[in-house]
Amino acid sequence: MTSSVCPVQSEVINTTKQILRPVNESRKLDYIRAHLDKINKPPVKTIQSLDGDIIDCVLSHEQPAFDHPSLKGQKPLDPPIRPKGHQSKHEIFDENFQQWSSTGEICPENTIPIRRTTEQDMLRAKSIRRFGRRIPKTVRRDSTSNGHEHAVGYVSGDEYYGAKASINVWAPRVASQYEFSLSQIWVIAGSFGVDLNTIEAGWQARHTPELYGDNRPRFFTYWTSDAYQTTGCYNLMCSGFIQTNNRIAIGAAISPTSSYNGGQFDISLLIWKDPKHGNWWLEFGNGVLVGYWPSILFTHLKHGAGMVQFGGETVNSEKSGSHTSTQMGSGHFAEEGFGKASYFRNLQVVDWDNNLIPISNLHVLADHPNCYNVRGGINRVWGHYPEWDEDHPIHFVGHSAGAQVVRVLQQMLADKAFKGYENSSPNWVLSITSLSGAFNGTTRTYLDGMLPEDGMSVKPVSLLQLCRIGVILYDWFDIQWLKNYYNFGFDHFNLSRRKIGIWGLVNCLMGKTGPFASGDWILPDLTIQGSIRLNNRIQTFPNTYYFSYATKRTRKVMGVTIPSGLLGIHPLLFIRVLQMSQWRYPVDIVPPYKGYRDEDWWDNDGALNTISMTHPRFPVEHPSHFVVKDSDCQPLQPGIWYYKIVEGDHILFIVNRERAGVQFDLIYDSIFERCRKHAFRKKPTLPNQVHQ
Repeated sequence: MTSSVCPVQSEVINTTKQILRPVNESRKLDYIRAHLDKINKPPVKTIQSLDGDIIDCVLSHEQPAFDHPSLKGQKPLDPPIRPKGHQSKHEIFDENFQQWSSTGEICPENTIPIRRTTEQDMLRAKSIRRFGRRIPKTVRRDSTSNGHEHAVGYVSGDEYYGAKASINVWAPRVASQYEFSLSQIWVIAGSFGVDLNTIEAGWQARHTPELYGDNRPRFFTYWTSDAYQTTGCYNLMCSGFIQTNNRIAIGAAISPTSSYNGGQFDISLLIWKDPKHGNWWLEFGNGVLVGYWPSILFTHLKHGAGMVQFGGETVNSEKSGSHTSTQMGSGHFAEEGFGKASYFRNLQVVDWDNNLIPISNLHVLADHPNCYNVRGGINRVWGHYPEWDEDHPIHFVGHSAGAQVVRVLQQMLADKAFKGYENSSPNWVLSITSLSGAFNGTTRTYLDGMLPEDGMSVKPVSLLQLCRIGVILYDWFDIQWLKNYYNFGFDHFNLSRRKIGIWGLVNCLMGKTGPFASGDWILPDLTIQGSIRLNNRIQTFPNTYYFSYATKRTRKVMGVTIPSGLLGIHPLLFIRVLQMSQWRYPVDIVPPYKGYRDEDWWDNDGALNTISMTHPRFPVEHPSHFVVKDSDCQPLQPGIWYYKIVEGDHILFIVNRERAGVQFDLIYDSIFERCRKHAFRKKPTLPNQVHQ
């Protein structure tokens, strides 16, 4: 999700100045000092931050939270049960994200850092009795939000037990002391009336001047159990949130911040309900626990949340007809993209079983899209990656040419080919399952235009040449609605007519530039010779389980291989099944490997030859076992290709499963059931056997 997104709330801005008489002034100062004595606890150590903040190190059991009647005498709880699927790197922490600790000085163990509230902070406040709290208001999610403007991404309609996101940090311009800009996660329960419960965390810039006195972005938390009426506060300014961390100061400034078209920085926050004690915990970054909101603070949130929002919010204090220049997020619209628009990434929620799962049904809403907007989307660089190593191996499932791709990836892990992952191993892969996988090439490539002499060149006049020209023209014309329907993924070659013009098109068509210029494209790898070149490098590893399903749509009648029926084959493939079942390698050309026989390659599914799909065979035959029924592969042994022959054409099995029927549903079910159940066993098998 890009640009700023935000929780929705409204607030009446009152800019009327108060005139204080001497008696009232004295009473005000007395109240301020009494309140400061209440929230500024006696420190065991004080740190003067380079940015002007004063950080007090307060004993954990003396923090403001324990002034709450229900929490008096208690001590912070032990660490909670973290959500399943959460990658926690044992409290990896960047000490420099807040300036107060950038010199290496932190609070001692068993203390917590609290930003000291000063008399000047409270004197700036519009209401000293509500210092550290939001002004009571009705939370709204429509465009009539009384000065509060939002661009929001949210999920609702289910029970939620937490939320996680990485929030892009900026230093937005705030035009007035009565305005603010923030980006945060909001966990919500109850109605949007007086029983509203919220937990909030993120960064804010000048949320009214009294809190900080400047407009630097600061890490903050908030909670309420009655729609901001009498409960809750920012940070540690009242009894409620219990901090357990001695290295993070809630309310302190965040550094560095992002810059337009420059470096981008974000903070990752996770809020979730501990299934053991029911408290709501806050985690910062990669495994760093900040503290928790006790469940006794809430009415509805003690059970769970009904909505989660990820968002940015501003206040427009200008009179009707005018609009503030206060920025939300980066101050730029979502369509400008990464590095320019603010973003939230890797949005996740925690479900009823304490699983951290990606959001799949995100809704977006902007109150005033002409001023602040929001877009949902997918970025192929960022994602939710579980911990992955030899102790946390994964399962690969490869379709068609993708079966060779996942084998190449495993080989690259073995070769330690990924920069920064020099400890990688093939044992990071627990199993590989191939569905109609192109292990040994296909004779269809020769029918479509690849030269059987070398398996690399393309005939000047052929179906492949027409396809190549069509793909280039498709990207060159760059018709957006067509590319929205299907994109070949060649955008990085900049083939658009607007960029390369007519001569650029000519060069692409002649093979001098563009995606086909190097010859490093998929078709040469799908010839028999190309597959042999690949298989020369790719091993079957002794600690990984291997499974393959080979498809065929042919049968033998009086010794002749023919298509197995007319109606059972996809009409786009029938001719190809027939052609491949009659393929003869040219007699005047050296066969692709020793021992080649045409009849071995006649069974096919219209795209690949069945012999190619069972297991890697050429130039070295890898260990294999033919499976008719599931009991044939019990007990399972790693390092062996268990393969099964399935009746079906290539489109039926790979593309059009709705037409395939129950048989294929059972196959897919068995694949995923096997991935869930079978154990990782490091029992080596025989080395790869040489084909005779």
